Amino acid sequence: MLISWGYSPKIEKFIPLADFPADKYLIIARQAIENLGWSLSHVSESGLIAYTPISFQSYSEEISIRIHGNFAVVKSECVGIQMLFNDYGKNDANLEKFFHEFEYVEFHLKDVWEESLQKFHQFIATQDDQYFEKAPLATKNKIKNVLFLFFPQKGYTATPILVLLNIFYYITLVLFSIVYLRYQFVRNGSSYDPDFIEELKKIALNFGVNQRNLVLGGEYWRLISYQFIHGSKSHLFFNMYALVYLGLMIENKLGWKKYLFIYLVSGICGGLLSLIFHQEGL
Repeated sequence: MLISWGYSPKIEKFIPLADFPADKYLIIARQAIENLGWSLSHVSESGLIAYTPISFQSYSEEISIRIHGNFAVVKSECVGIQMLFNDYGKNDANLEKFFHEFEYVEFHLKDVWEESLQKFHQFIATQDDQYFEKAPLATKNKIKNVLFLFFPQKGYTATPILVLLNIFYYITLVLFSIVYLRYQFVRNGSSYDPDFIEELKKIALNFGVNQRNLVLGGEYWRLISYQFIHGSKSHLFFNMYALVYLGLMIENKLGWKKYLFIYLVSGICGGLLSLIFHQEGL
C-alpha cells in the first residue's frame, strides 16, 4: 500500500493513450466509476470528476481524469484536509480499483462502441467544458504549502482575510490581557487580586463578547464581533481549520461575496441561538 503525504495528499498517474481515442477512454472510465459506486459529478470532452463515498473510516476523495494531449491524467485526491497529512493509502487503493474495473469494462464494451460513442458525444455537447476551473478542489490545487493559506488569491479571497482577522483579534485580546496582568502585578506586588478574573472578563466584553442583556439593549454589533473572539489557542486552531477546510471547497464555487454573506449570517444565527440558552458566550 502506497501512502501519499502532504497538505493535500494525492496520487496521479499519466496514462499514454497512443492510438487509443480519448473519447473511448472517457466512456470506459465513466462506466468503471459507475460500477464502483462512486458519485459522478461532471463529464465533458476534457475529462470527468467523481467522488468516493464518505464513511466513518474515510473522508471522500475526488477522482478526476483530464485529457492532456495524448495522455490521460488519472488522479485521486483527498477532499478534506488530513489531520496527519497523509491519506492512509486511500488514494492508491482508489486507483488500483479504478484500473482493475477499467479493464473489465473495456472488455465488455468492445461490441457496442458505436452506440456508446454516439450517446457520449450527444451528452458532452450539453456540458460545460470549463467546469474544471470551478470544481471544489480547483483552488485547493493552487495551494503549494501551508503559508499559501493566508494569502488571498482568485477563488480564495474572503477565507484568508477572515482567518487573519480571527488571528489578529485573538492576539490583540491576549496582549491586552497580558498588559493588564502586568499592571496588576506591579500595583499589588505578588499578592493575588480576587477581582482579576472579573477584570479579564470585562476586557473580553469590551472586545465584543456575545452578551444577552447588551445585545437586547441595542448592541447588535456583538452578533458579528463575537465571531472573531476565541477563548484559547485550541479553540482558534480548530475553528480556523474548519474555516479553511470549507473555504477551499466552497468559496470558489459560490464567489467571495456569497461566501462572506453566508459566513456572517450563519454566525449571527448561531449567536442568537446561543443567547437563548446562555447569558454570555463566545
